[in-house]
Amino acid sequence: MPRPKRSHRLQQDEITREVALELERIYPDAPGKAADFALPVTRLDSLEALREFIETRLAEFGTWQDLMVSEDADLFHSILSPMLNIGLLEPIECALAAEKAFKEGKAPLHAVEGFIRQVIGWREFVNGVYWLKMPEYSSVNGLNATRPLPQFFYSGETLMNCLSTALRETLDRGFNHHIQRLMVLGNFLLMSGVDPQEALRWFNEMYVDAHDWVMAANVLGMALHADGGYMATKPYAASGAYISKMSNYCNACSFSPSIKSGKGACPLNLLYWNFFDTHQDLLIRNPRTAMPVRSWLKRAEAERRRVVAEAQAFLDSLG
Repeated sequence: MPRPKRSHRLQQDEITREVALELERIYPDAPGKAADFALPVTRLDSLEALREFIETRLAEFGTWQDLMVSEDADLFHSILSPMLNIGLLEPIECALAAEKAFKEGKAPLHAVEGFIRQVIGWREFVNGVYWLKMPEYSSVNGLNATRPLPQFFYSGETLMNCLSTALRETLDRGFNHHIQRLMVLGNFLLMSGVDPQEALRWFNEMYVDAHDWVMAANVLGMALHADGGYMATKPYAASGAYISKMSNYCNACSFSPSIKSGKGACPLNLLYWNFFDTHQDLLIRNPRTAMPVRSWLKRAEAERRRVVAEAQAFLDSLG
């Protein structure tokens, strides 16, 4: 994998520094440090951030957009959503800048298509869901999930390295990219049966690009399948094998994605099959999830009981 050029770190101007320090004084226990804030706060700096992404990272974005690496949280991502969501950048100008790079031969089609699809495809879709379905949408809970949000979501202190890495990035920077949000954090919350409203509150609390319209459909619909499939035709549940394939997190983890149950087993493996066991009556009717349910039911009953018991013991340990 090519290493991306490090994005330029903005120096805080006097007003930004004063505001950041004042917020740190008023909220001393809030995540993050005033000195670490380095996002654009002006239109000019936001345009420069867009230019830098287009020129230095867009070309590799399409190839590596789903990759997760412990040593580099940003990789080839744009980190433009905070500025987009408060109006410092316009979606159309970001899309046109990417299109121009393609026409000039500076970025391949799959990279440009992937970026534009996120900016004026997915982003506008979730905005439409919000305005179409709110306010009732905020209380959806199609899987009847009631487990409290684990406390380690506010500390990052867990032996699961994928979760710890993604959580610490969020706690330190208020940001990580879409695969970490969906397939690490969202995946864990989905399979653990965490109350979707508690999960939504956490995402809204923690992310610098969070707005109610942004997070409602992304968290409740896409990540937690709490809307009964309105946003996505299947729940995005994944075992440790997916995390191992798409990241290097498992290399430094206390658990092994190759161990399915018993000592050293990745909790995601246990939660994955426990999820399909819990919701088998619903998921077997879905063409996209019927196969894993049938695979699960073909296992010996004693094996299924053991996996479910281990999964429940892990969930009980969360408090």
